[in-house]
Amino acid sequence: MDSWFKITMFITSFIPLWISIVFSNIWNIWYEGRKLWNSHASPCQNLQIILLGNRSIGIFTLIILALAMISSFTLVHFINDQHKSTNKHKMTVKAARANKSLSSDFLLAYILPMVTFDFSNLKSIILFIICFITLAYLCVRNNNVYVNILLEVMGYHMFTCNLETSINGNSFSYENTLVISKEDLTARINNQINCYDFDKYIYIDLYKE
Repeated sequence: MDSWFKITMFITSFIPLWISIVFSNIWNIWYEGRKLWNSHASPCQNLQIILLGNRSIGIFTLIILALAMISSFTLVHFINDQHKSTNKHKMTVKAARANKSLSSDFLLAYILPMVTFDFSNLKSIILFIICFITLAYLCVRNNNVYVNILLEVMGYHMFTCNLETSINGNSFSYENTLVISKEDLTARINNQINCYDFDKYIYIDLYKE
């Protein structure tokens, strides 16, 4: 699987965290800015003083915004390209059940603990970057990047499925696979779906619009 795609999947899975950081930092800059505001100075001078006084927070916020936007665009573009691809994996759904706990478990286990970092403090920002890069390395290396909040917002859901496919005339079965799909796969039993092979037992259903 493409490494860049895995990285964008990981980054976009933390969309709630990025929104929280941006909101928190803008709030802190505004709050601190009121203290620095000088009624005798021009608005441009006051703005310059505020930005210089919150330089590290401002730079970090811009980096977060750019990273989230680029990753989101890349992910959506990649999935759209896969829809147009002629090299899709055809799988038959033999059994399926909705998996509704993975997203909430991911939110509680990974995102909420990171909100506790103080993103208005340079030392805390550096510690956060170290922790996040370590987590990213482990998750991307082990393909543990399938829980994605952005895909949830786009209407995708996760299903645990038993799939069957035919390769060179031979039938192969895959049990307890994870399929990310916009369709209700519980209603697609014994029907064929086109998939992007995310990982050996993880697929994205390339449904027809």
